[in-house]
Amino acid sequence: MLMLDFRDFAWWYWLVSTISLWFTLTTTPEAYSLTIAIGGLQLLHFALREQSLRSFPVQIRLGYLSVLLIAMPDGFQWVLWIPAVGTLIRVLIGYCIMARILMLMPFNRQNPLSLRFVKDAFLTQPVRGNILHGLALTQTR
Repeated sequence: MLMLDFRDFAWWYWLVSTISLWFTLTTTPEAYSLTIAIGGLQLLHFALREQSLRSFPVQIRLGYLSVLLIAMPDGFQWVLWIPAVGTLIRVLIGYCIMARILMLMPFNRQNPLSLRFVKDAFLTQPVRGNILHGLALTQTR
């Protein structure tokens, strides 16, 4: 099911990032600089908006930018396929693999890491407007 969220400015950041990253990989390697600049701008915007580098939206953008920068040295450009596919999926259906991975990090959860929690983190359908997709990071009784 498509989840094109035209009213969400974050969605537009991801759309522009996706386009520039796919240009980088397919026709215009010079677009890599633009992709990094968009990632940096998005990180700065969310860091200022959230007033915290520990907030979940900021962590997602920091993780994304980090993956882009890991691909900078010669021989590592293949790494760009990971965020290229990930951002395309994020833009089209709202599924953010980076958010799902970050949910599992010990600094983001109080639940014990269990097979059930991992399964829920990766297999729960995206929820429009909810970066955690309705999943609780704290233990519920």
